[in-house]
Amino acid sequence: MCFMGELADRLDALVVGTTSLDRQITAIVGRGGHRISVAFRTGAYCKYTETSLAHQLTQLATLTFIRYRREYDKTVEVFCPNVSRDDGIEYRPEIQQYRKRLDQIAVSATSPDTTSISLETRALLRTTVVISPGTLRRLPEEEFVTALIATATLLLALYRSEVNMLKDEIFGLGIPGYVPRKLAAFRANHQPIRSWRR
Repeated sequence: MCFMGELADRLDALVVGTTSLDRQITAIVGRGGHRISVAFRTGAYCKYTETSLAHQLTQLATLTFIRYRREYDKTVEVFCPNVSRDDGIEYRPEIQQYRKRLDQIAVSATSPDTTSISLETRALLRTTVVISPGTLRRLPEEEFVTALIATATLLLALYRSEVNMLKDEIFGLGIPGYVPRKLAAFRANHQPIRSWRR
């Protein structure tokens, strides 16, 4: 039996926190990905280059999203036993197709100024952070953190939208036709800027 109301409450209360490999940055994700916070230890921000900070944030984002997804799945399993198991017999072919395609969902987002930060993820299992040259000189710590949180929030919103579109395609949720078109247009305007890459 699946207790959907209690499950929704528990998922909404789910919070995961992680620390960067160099122990200088912390990240927290909660409330279904609607609450994200990032904080640097005192004096750490000014010691980074764009490349070194992007490396730390890539590792931090990947670890945070993996932990969040793992805790999310554990919570679902507690309230809806067997929903996450697949022995090839228990589930219909569309469930197997959904899971396979879920792991292929890739989304990307750029910071509100479209020039500072770019994030990409595949299925929230591997996330890449790119910071454009000159960003750390141009943005004080508080502004950088605000831009990073806005970009990560957008990334998770796009990921959730892609998941919902996939559910609609496979299970027929009845999402209006204009929604996928709007999502495609929005996605086209938030592609990572490849020229940032070295």
